[in-house]
Amino acid sequence: MPENSLIKRRFKYKLPQGLSHPIGAQSISEYFADIPMFDEIELVMGDKLDEPMGIFMPGWGHKLKNPPQRLDFSELAQAYYSSSATSDSLDWTLQIRPVPSQQKNAIKEILVGNGFRNIKKWLKEYKPETWYEGYRCLQIGINDDFTELFVLETHNQWVVHKKVVPIQ
Repeated sequence: MPENSLIKRRFKYKLPQGLSHPIGAQSISEYFADIPMFDEIELVMGDKLDEPMGIFMPGWGHKLKNPPQRLDFSELAQAYYSSSATSDSLDWTLQIRPVPSQQKNAIKEILVGNGFRNIKKWLKEYKPETWYEGYRCLQIGINDDFTELFVLETHNQWVVHKKVVPIQ
């Protein structure tokens, strides 16, 4: 990534009063500068608050076929990959959810300290050719009292990996 390069922004929604994005494009760009797909990934600064995790396939609305047992987490961020049967293009997206403005600094600290580390690792790890078939997503969520982070990986309508991480 060239110095001072910003991640491409696909959308940034205007938020109602009382909501904020916990981190900006400049900080996100600096954190993810060394991922292999930096020039291809697009940033979406979302507009939906308290998106539940583990019920539906992210971005599609189809129910997951093997949902996790715990469903008490709200999504903060997600990275996803989608391949198109009609195109050779690869679609990488990083999405950040809004949070109540009074929680912005605490959520930013959690994302930078824990959440983004999981996304970055997922984006950088080796992926065999078959990995790129379909729709892949890694979601990062948090429980209501900010004590646990939930990491949920899906492939199409299936949960591939899930873990709950205590927040120090």
